[in-house]
Amino acid sequence: MLPCADCAGIETVLYLYPDSTYVERRTYLDQPKEGNNDQVSSGRWAQVSANLVRLTRRSAAGPTDYRMRPRALQQLDLDGQEITGDLAERYVLAQVGNL
Repeated sequence: MLPCADCAGIETVLYLYPDSTYVERRTYLDQPKEGNNDQVSSGRWAQVSANLVRLTRRSAAGPTDYRMRPRALQQLDLDGQEITGDLAERYVLAQVGNL
């Protein structure tokens, strides 16, 4: 669950595939039901260093970097730095299932 400025949170599921592609599904919680609260994006991922994974989207949005942690990925800010503060631990995606 990632933090959200104008909703209760963003339920995030990220699938990294062996062919270096990914699919990410984000569900915005507690949003009005008139619209679609799900967003799906896809693109390519690469391990750019010993502990850094980069997602490159097919859309115009820039890449997203994650620091590899044991059985988790920690999202980094737009400058590639660790997110700090009270919500820092909410920017960690835990591994669920087998890879």
